[in-house]
Amino acid sequence: MHLFRPQRLRRAGEYLVYLVLFRSYGLPISRSPSYSLRTNPSRESQSLSRRLHIGGQTRAPGWEVLDANPGPCVDHVGNAGDLSRFAENSFEQIYASHVLEHFAYLRRIVPALMEWKRVLSPGGSLYVSVPDLDVLAGLFVDRDLLSVEERFLVMRMMFGAQSDEHDYHLAGLNEEFLTSYFVAAGFQDISRVDNFGIFDDTSNMQLKGIPISLNMIAVKTA
Repeated sequence: MHLFRPQRLRRAGEYLVYLVLFRSYGLPISRSPSYSLRTNPSRESQSLSRRLHIGGQTRAPGWEVLDANPGPCVDHVGNAGDLSRFAENSFEQIYASHVLEHFAYLRRIVPALMEWKRVLSPGGSLYVSVPDLDVLAGLFVDRDLLSVEERFLVMRMMFGAQSDEHDYHLAGLNEEFLTSYFVAAGFQDISRVDNFGIFDDTSNMQLKGIPISLNMIAVKTA
């Protein structure tokens, strides 16, 4: 059972997001806090076993890659929202950079996060990077900073490059929204970081020296 506990929300808007999510999924509401949000936590070294890189484009030691399209570095071809090929508690770490925004925001993001949580080991970490809608919206309206061509690039970051059938963005996410989805999926220990220090990928993307990705870690506590 997933409990929603609103006292720790930092903004009133976050509460509205919770109401939409929990009414959509029929989840119960509680009145005591259930999660903590930390900024730039220290990372402790730990002994890792299996690690899953969802949407990975390069091979890295110790990581298995799952992607919707086959490729030379892909170990598992399939839908990132369906990890039924893996048993519960299979992975110590799951990493997904610029993947979650490809899921429909109302009915598919929470089930995907719940599925990722299912295959995480207790104490395991989920690393999620998404385009930061707050940053992109600010850049898009700044005509003094960006040219028309650069603002067109920002639009593509918002809606996806649409280079294939999978490359469409169906959700816009910022810290409040993503935190809400994490909690709805049952995560409690949630933190935001500047970078993960794991892969040099879209999580580190910048435009005009401005980082455009929101990087967050959620830990499976049970």
